[in-house]
Amino acid sequence: MREKNVCNLMDLNFIFTDKSNLVKDGDYYCKFYEENQDEYIYRVQPYLLMPGIIIFFIDYLCNKEYIKSEIKRSDDFFAIHYCRKGRYECELENGYSIFMGPGDFAIHNMKYKVLNPYFSERKYEGISVYFDTKRMEKDLNNFFKVLGIDTFELIKYLKKIDLTLVERGNEFVEGIFDDIYKYKQNNMMESISLKIIELLFFISNKKTLHYSKNDYIPQTQRLKIKSIKDYLTENLSQHIKIKELSLRFNIKENKIQNIFKEIYGQTVYSYIKEYKMTKAAYYLRNSEFNISSIASKLGYINSSKFSAAFKSKYGVTPSFYRKGI
Repeated sequence: MREKNVCNLMDLNFIFTDKSNLVKDGDYYCKFYEENQDEYIYRVQPYLLMPGIIIFFIDYLCNKEYIKSEIKRSDDFFAIHYCRKGRYECELENGYSIFMGPGDFAIHNMKYKVLNPYFSERKYEGISVYFDTKRMEKDLNNFFKVLGIDTFELIKYLKKIDLTLVERGNEFVEGIFDDIYKYKQNNMMESISLKIIELLFFISNKKTLHYSKNDYIPQTQRLKIKSIKDYLTENLSQHIKIKELSLRFNIKENKIQNIFKEIYGQTVYSYIKEYKMTKAAYYLRNSEFNISSIASKLGYINSSKFSAAFKSKYGVTPSFYRKGI
């Protein structure tokens, strides 16, 4: 007899298309990937909360921005996703992409497949809750109705949408998921179940939802922004203005600013400044370049300005950092 709430591979049949590289490690299921001699890992902790409801605690950390999409398409399931740390991006079948940052909350109708999940920060921590609508209608409707949740109406509503960011940084939603993490640490699965019911009650009140097509970014624009990011990081020694990028990549300046921040969580200049400092730290510890050369490679007009920027970020001068003290 298995421990209460712990999922087995059979419970995960409706989620994963391929379980061949799914390895059990304590309460975790780990999916290992290998590509071009790079290994990366995607870890989940799944628990069966009640009939038709499974919660995943997700932990992703690696040197790749993306993983293979192995989540099944299904007309009978929907999912709720919450981003706690990192950034999550997914490309949808309809040619649009959608993004989540810390505190963001999304609903996913699983009849629409996610083609490519991306993690631009190469790390992600979050929660996904999967709902079997047939089981909910059959086993849970009367129970939820007592609590003021009409599952028939809720499911009917959810099936009208694809993947929708419902709230960005909503304090009420963040409070629910903060509690879920606390209860998980103490293995209080019954309390987590109550929090999921509270979340469903929140969703069932349609006045709280902010469904907008503005949350979606066309694939063509998304690819242009990624090309812009690559172009900037490959030309760190140059001072490239937004206007130049607009002309080179044929995209409006305000689109560059807005979509870049949507994808990477920072403005163009903040992202590049951060990237330069990370690169500088790497050069100082792993190369023989002198400080003047590093400053030049990163687009600083002299080593003094570079040193000031570096100290502002790391609290020490480049020469002190290089010594590794």
